Amino acid sequence: MHQFPIGFKSLLVLLSLAWTSETSPTDERKVASAEYVTVPVVGPCATVRCGFNTTCFEFNGMAACYNATCSPGEIFVECSSYCEPTCTPSNIACIQSCGPPACQCQPGFVRDNGLCIDPSSCSKIKPTTPSNEQRARCADVRVKCAAGNHCEDTATGITCAPDPVCPPNEEFNICASDCEQTCVPMGRPCTMNCLPPKCQCKSGSVREGGQCIDRSDCPNVGTITTTTQNYGI
Repeated sequence: MHQFPIGFKSLLVLLSLAWTSETSPTDERKVASAEYVTVPVVGPCATVRCGFNTTCFEFNGMAACYNATCSPGEIFVECSSYCEPTCTPSNIACIQSCGPPACQCQPGFVRDNGLCIDPSSCSKIKPTTPSNEQRARCADVRVKCAAGNHCEDTATGITCAPDPVCPPNEEFNICASDCEQTCVPMGRPCTMNCLPPKCQCKSGSVREGGQCIDRSDCPNVGTITTTTQNYGI
């Protein structure tokens, strides 16, 4: 039998161990887990190619390229807020819906003259609002107020106001009807538009002499008008 030098045998053992280690199931799993998985882009962004340093985001079903590089004190958010904090506090109700992707102030910062700064650096002079500025209305935006409160239009914009206490047989209606049920038919078409929030007769009651009574108590029982309401606000 041919005898190999001790050094040569050691080399063969080392090569054998190296081959076994490279082909072990454990390493195969490691290699497999390290592979990149390509996920196809779906939706409007699937057909959009953005330029350098921009990324495609979808907003309201439309795709657009946005620059996600923000200024100091800002972060990029896909669901921007309509109520970004500013140096001037506001009691106007916040619109609870997403705005377009944008750079907004990081937590702990506020917006002042276009920049995001520490609140301690805010100017002591509060800016005035131009008299010709268009303000939001409750009917035009989706506002989420706390329980027992409702959106209300004011001279300075929209705010959340406490619901009033209604008389007996009445309830507060956020989408008040122009065709509240009465003992006597109104004799005119009923609009589907919402009137300003107010107290109206509960279901099963009708308006008579300024009060809400049971329909069976009407002095002259006739055809009761039907209230049609639109809650698409």
